[in-house]
Amino acid sequence: MLDITKRKMVTTRKEHECFGCLKTVDKGEVAVCITAKQDEQHMRFHLHLECNKTIAKRKIEMERGCVSEEEGFLSSEVTRWECWCCGMTHTGGARLCEVCGAEAERVGKERAE
Repeated sequence: MLDITKRKMVTTRKEHECFGCLKTVDKGEVAVCITAKQDEQHMRFHLHLECNKTIAKRKIEMERGCVSEEEGFLSSEVTRWECWCCGMTHTGGARLCEVCGAEAERVGKERAE
């Protein structure tokens, strides 16, 4: 079982593979960086914000490739979701709640400078 020890939002400096959907997280994209431990081995990986939201909303057990478009997990019609940062349930098309979204924008601007 995957034991998550740290989760934070980052702006990527290079391309990474998304642990959830196995697609590319592009350089400069805001993503979730996860530090975890599995079978006493430490690991770090990235998730698209959308994949992280899907995993949290559907309470999917996190494992490599657990989010799949073919299974309909990455649907743009989702209107209720849990903010990965604060854990509150929100409605609308935003990826983060207003407070967390403002913080993400501030961090992104700081790192771009």
